[in-house]
Amino acid sequence: MSKEYTIEIRGYGMELVKAKYTDEEIKKVQNYMDDNECDLSDIMANSLMDEIIEDRDIYEWYEQDDLGHFHGGEIESCDLVISGEETYIQHLEDDDMIEVNYNLH
Repeated sequence: MSKEYTIEIRGYGMELVKAKYTDEEIKKVQNYMDDNECDLSDIMANSLMDEIIEDRDIYEWYEQDDLGHFHGGEIESCDLVISGEETYIQHLEDDDMIEVNYNLH
């Protein structure tokens, strides 16, 4: 006799994108950050890349993903929920038994 379980990770997470830029484009971004005393997160959050790199079609930050697009839950803000005959909820940040391995390429 088999049993059916549902395993979910619920909570908040993040989205990461990776894109390829030329050395010239990177220099434009660095100059903009120096001139405007800001960092890359300010540029991306305010969708300024299309103003800085004018000769390339750049849309929103989340579309700059020619090298990769990643998303998922963050261990500090997620719960592991296992539902079957009973429901078990584990707050991931409180569990010393959960080992988190990141596989970054």
